[in-house]
Amino acid sequence: MVGESLLRVPPEEHEEVVATFARNFRVLPFDLAAAREFARLWIKREPRLREEDLRGGIAPKKGIYRFDCQIVAIAISRNLDCIYSHDGDVGRFAAGEIEVREIPEPPQEQVDLL
Repeated sequence: MVGESLLRVPPEEHEEVVATFARNFRVLPFDLAAAREFARLWIKREPRLREEDLRGGIAPKKGIYRFDCQIVAIAISRNLDCIYSHDGDVGRFAAGEIEVREIPEPPQEQVDLL
């Protein structure tokens, strides 16, 4: 989610970061189709993820899981091919239903030499 990314950026830089997202990615809304997909995914995945985390000695992250599940639900509801994310939990929710790729480094801007 763009909102999660902005938490790590000083507020005076938010406009620039949002513009970068707008230029390089499709940022889609959470609508009724995504809500239906969210419920399906949540019912299917959340109990297993919670058990895995508890077995691993990690406190379940229910609030964070919801964000990750929403991202996956939006992409699946739009029949997209993949999601770009640095967040491993997004991949846990996707679990083979949609590919999750690492966000590529932005291209270096060309500089005039003359």
